[in-house]
Amino acid sequence: MAGGAVVLGTLPAQAAGLMKYRTYKVPTDSSQPRYITPGSDGNLWFTEGGQVFTPGPDPDAGGTFHSTIGMITPTGDITEYRVDCDCFLDDIEQGPGDILYFTTNDFGALGRITTQGVVDFITPQRADGTAADYILGGGIDGRGDDLWGSSAFRDVLWRYDVGTGELTEHPATDPGELAVAADGVVWFTAPGAIRSLDPVTGSTTEVLVTGTPAQIAVASDGKVWWTERFADVVGFLDPATGELSEFSTPGAGPQDIAAAGDGSMWFTQANIGNAARITADGVITEAGKAVGDDPDSGFENALGITVRRGPEGESVWFTMEAANKIAALTPR
Repeated sequence: MAGGAVVLGTLPAQAAGLMKYRTYKVPTDSSQPRYITPGSDGNLWFTEGGQVFTPGPDPDAGGTFHSTIGMITPTGDITEYRVDCDCFLDDIEQGPGDILYFTTNDFGALGRITTQGVVDFITPQRADGTAADYILGGGIDGRGDDLWGSSAFRDVLWRYDVGTGELTEHPATDPGELAVAADGVVWFTAPGAIRSLDPVTGSTTEVLVTGTPAQIAVASDGKVWWTERFADVVGFLDPATGELSEFSTPGAGPQDIAAAGDGSMWFTQANIGNAARITADGVITEAGKAVGDDPDSGFENALGITVRRGPEGESVWFTMEAANKIAALTPR
């Protein structure tokens, strides 16, 4: 484990001085926005994981998921689209054309929503015509016509070719979240490890790391970064050199992570309620209000994060699950 300098509270110009922080309230109360991604239409799309509770004679009966996908424009206007299922929505990813794909807790149901807000579901089929009934929540990532996902339930990584409808399966023990690199290699988390799959050769690699990795992303320079929320660690592996570095983030609870264009990464700090930027040298700078500075903040107030690239430059967007808001760090 390699150490790194951790600097909290002082923000360099590139991380915060040239960025402004704003939050936008999601119209539906208790929507609990989760993961967020840029759409092909230039807007940001996010899943909502809240539940609607209906009072009744049984106080333990619980409620139903309101199952909604939100869209926020770069200027902060939010539109919500109802998903016709009593299901929990998880990750979301832009696919080819004007269609985004999202995962749910419904067996075999891969959701789709167009940038016009039209929602439907598909059940990918194996070559023998049987349904892939194991697509169950979890992360999703795409490159070209391919969508990749994982199923710890069935110990498999799956690839769905949007153009042909072909489904390919690769055995993988306890796969977690995943990210597809520019060369097509699929990197994914597992208990105590970061693994990779070469989909052409079928070969796999494994590197042991501290704790249980949460989320994973590939930087613009090819380094593979991950977060370890309960170990309070952010780390990277450089596939070109084999260098492995892990950096401490005491008490932050690093959760989701996304790549900036300059090789640095942005990640959410679930326990603090804001976002932070980290460089390969391990220098960490925070941006956005922390719990205590924002009256709406609370535990797990920063969850999903993404970087949008637009005409005005890069902006960072993250979900504030407890506060029912979307936060944005945009160029001044």
